[in-house]
Amino acid sequence: MNRILDPKNETARKKFKIIGPIILGIGIISFIIFIISFFIAFSSMEFPKLIWLPFIAIPLIAIGLFMTKLGYMKQMSSYVASQTAPIAKDTINYLVDGTSDTIANAINNVKNNQITCPNCKTLNDVDASYCDNCGKPLNNVCPKCHSLNDPDASYCKKCGSKL
Repeated sequence: MNRILDPKNETARKKFKIIGPIILGIGIISFIIFIISFFIAFSSMEFPKLIWLPFIAIPLIAIGLFMTKLGYMKQMSSYVASQTAPIAKDTINYLVDGTSDTIANAINNVKNNQITCPNCKTLNDVDASYCDNCGKPLNNVCPKCHSLNDPDASYCKKCGSKL
């Protein structure tokens, strides 16, 4: 799991881990200098001399954050995966536990060439058109294209006509 697929990625990641925080630091220091000069100018009722500095500092902060994020993306992704994978596993197991009996019955019915009546749940031969117990149709035949559909289907799976 901890293998590096491309050695160039490791080199780039190391560079991002160094250059990103440096650029971020320069941007933060520049912004702090602007804030200080702004309040000094504000208190002396002069126009701020470094009014242009945030136009450089804010993009530097954004670029520094982005490069730092790229440098630590592997660690962040591994952390997120380690936190979400157990939850996803529990969710899937919960869903499987709730449907395992239904899936097992369907598999057994297919193996035994039987179909379950949706009305009374009686097993019938797979080629039966009507239930042996209640007489309800096991398949819904489309009046337009004559294809077989599930008994509880509202629309034809082949042509889309209303059943």
